[in-house]
Amino acid sequence: MDNPIYQRPNTYTMIPRVLAFIEKNDEVLMIERAKKDAFAYRKLNGIGGHVEKGEDPLTAIRREVKEESGLEIDDFFFHAVIFIDVEEEKGVCVFLFSATYDKGDVQPSPEGNLVWIKKDAVQDYPVVEDVPFLLDIIGESKKDGEVKYLQYRYVDEKLTIARIT
Repeated sequence: MDNPIYQRPNTYTMIPRVLAFIEKNDEVLMIERAKKDAFAYRKLNGIGGHVEKGEDPLTAIRREVKEESGLEIDDFFFHAVIFIDVEEEKGVCVFLFSATYDKGDVQPSPEGNLVWIKKDAVQDYPVVEDVPFLLDIIGESKKDGEVKYLQYRYVDEKLTIARIT
């Protein structure tokens, strides 16, 4: 890349991703990731994936939820932006959403098995490390109406989370 913007010190590429937690009463829809070589294999997480070229985050989360669950949901609520340092020159930017389930049948997906789990029991399941924290962030955002900004870093392979204020 000859563009000077990519040659600045401390500049790196961000890969945009989306993640949503679909809620039904006191339950949340989780997917057990089935791809062996992918992030979070055999762990439970919200539904999400990459933002494709030409998409905005809202369009991407609608597409991902439909692809991975069969649900067509229009109304998503935006709660947080998460910056994740992954490599020296690459990072991930996750847009965190929630939605309320109101209709439709959950369909199986090659991405993984879908299960409804009681929110207050999520920590008892093999979830991705930050899932309980993210559900708390969604709850906070719903109460105060504010978007949260988070920074994830891995130090000696241990996740540290900072709130950006």
